[in-house]
Parts: sequence; C-alpha cells; structure tokens
Amino acid sequence: MNDSELLKLGGEVRIKLGAFDRMNSHNKNNLYSAKLMFDGKNLYERKFEKMSYAEAKDHQSIYDSNRSSLNPPVYVYNLFPSFKSSIDLRGFSENQEILLEIIAEDKENNRSSLKFKIFNSGFKGHVTKTTPTEYSSQDSRFLLKTPKGNTFGKGNILFEVVGTPRENLLPEGLILKSELIEIESTGISWSGDAKFLWKGKKLGRGENLYLLEEGTKRWIILKTTSENGGTSAILNKIGIIAVLEDRSKPRIDHPFLISRHRFTPEVRPSAVIERMYSISDIGSGYAGGAEIFLDGQIFPYEFEPDRKVILVKIPNSFSKFKRRLLLQARIKDRAGNLSDWLTDLIDLEKIPRNDQG
Repeated sequence: MNDSELLKLGGEVRIKLGAFDRMNSHNKNNLYSAKLMFDGKNLYERKFEKMSYAEAKDHQSIYDSNRSSLNPPVYVYNLFPSFKSSIDLRGFSENQEILLEIIAEDKENNRSSLKFKIFNSGFKGHVTKTTPTEYSSQDSRFLLKTPKGNTFGKGNILFEVVGTPRENLLPEGLILKSELIEIESTGISWSGDAKFLWKGKKLGRGENLYLLEEGTKRWIILKTTSENGGTSAILNKIGIIAVLEDRSKPRIDHPFLISRHRFTPEVRPSAVIERMYSISDIGSGYAGGAEIFLDGQIFPYEFEPDRKVILVKIPNSFSKFKRRLLLQARIKDRAGNLSDWLTDLIDLEKIPRNDQG
C-alpha cells in the first residue's frame, strides 16, 4: 500500500497491523508505544509498559513470542485490540478523505511511521446479528459448536485439509490414521469448551483425536467420544487435528534427583522406605492399574497425579528378614500398550534411617 492509494471504507473499522523491533547487543530496548494520529491529534495510543492478568493470559494476541528465538530476536506486535474497532468513521464527514498515520516508538524514541488514506464512504447502518455458535466446513464433514453466550466477534471458522505432516512432526509410536484438518478463526473467539464433530468418522482400537500444539509442536490427546454421527472431541483451542493411533510404550523410570524425596531428612518417616518412580507417555496417557511386584508378590502402591509418580512404601521392618528386595514395576496406557519392566534392587542395609528413598 502506498501513500496515494485510497481505501474506501465506512462505519467502524478494525485495523490489523503488526510491528516489530529488531534487537541485538547494541539495541536491547524493544517496541514501547504505538499511536494512531489524524491531523496532529491522537486517536489511539498504547504503551507496552505492563500487562493485566487477562492480557498476560492471552499474550499471544499482543505479541508473537514464538518468534523470540530468532537471532537476533524479533518480537512481532499486534498494535490494536483484536476484538473491537480501531477507528469509527461515523465521527468524520461523509466523502471526506482522511489521512491517518500510525507511529511506533521504542523507549529511546526511535520512531517508525506508516501513512495511509481512507475515503469515508458513509455508513448505512445494519441490524446487529447474534454471533452464531455453529460453524461447518463447506462439505459439512466438520462441525464446531462454540459456547452459547460466550462466543464473540464477527467472522468465521474455517476448516482446511492440509495434507500429511513432515516425518519429524510425529513422535515414534504415534501413527497417522487420517488427513490433517486445520481449524482457523477469522475474528471469532470464545471462552470455555467448544465441541468438534467429525461426521462419519469411526475410530479403531488405540485411535484418538489429537491436536497439534503450535507453540511446542507436541500432539495433545483430546477428550474423544463416539457418536451416532461420527466422532466428537472437546476443544479449548484450535489448530491442526488428526486421528492418531497410539503404539508408543509408556515409561516408568527413576525420577530426576531433584524430585526423588517428598520430605527433608529431618521429617522423613522412619517406619517406611519410600521408593518413587516417574511415569510418562507421549500418546493416550497413563491408564492406571500399575503392576508392582516385590520379590515376586503383588505389592500395594500410591499414584500421585500432580507429580505423575508412583509411590511404593516398604516397611522398614522388612530389613530384619531380608537384606535385599527385588522390585518390578510395569504400567499400561489407555491404548493398551505396556511399558517395559522396571527392575529396582533395593539394598535395605545401605539405606540409612534418616535418608531413605
């Protein structure tokens, strides 16, 4: 767009514009403020000094942190609010040419500006419509239902088949069983859970709907259910969705040293020996029901979901009868895959009473 090009618009106008500040060792200050000006007057100004809790929770709508790993770092900002108008042309005369200037500055007052002209074509008015809460693909295969009363904006939800993923996009053990479906929003947002329906889709054993998390490039399993019309899942974000079959083994292993003990030595229980084992799974997740054997006998355990660990408590009195105990453990994920056996030889005589585990 050049300075002489006219944009014919009317009514409320939303401006979508990005700005970035290239930083290096000589320029560590970042984008600080942005303003929209007309005839020397500020129509809008925003300073990026601090964010409210609500803004921080949705900080990606303000700046794209995913690009911050570039060298030198580049932060791309959205200068105007995403879900309301940037300027209301009803406050200007009809058929008026309006020269606007957008200015971005950093904290050292280095300035960049963009000028553009708008021809105010007038506003005829329209009846405000309730934002719809159901969005379908053109072929009606996909349907997204957003929460009633908590859906906002003017736009649409788009569905697109985007082909097959790169080889390194799928971790070992997750098998692609469908095309990739990208869901994109053009001005629509919601709070709460939305329901995604894939009509006519039936899942086989070990298959689930997964969402590719854009920031981490990880596949996240969705809460998936079968319906008469197909398969549905609960969504609180959008992106690429696919059917994956989980053939990956879950893992049970010794935890990192920093998380092996629940208690400091001073308050650690002396009546039991605690052994802690971490569990992980890249696919459908831990299904519960671990197999724990102590010297070949089934032994009780506790599962701590917050830390994703299995806790085994062995009475200290066992040391009176045996010097060593052989502990074996195995877990299963929701797709039915079994982990390899974990073997732990516990030498009871080498565990001091004030430093067990």
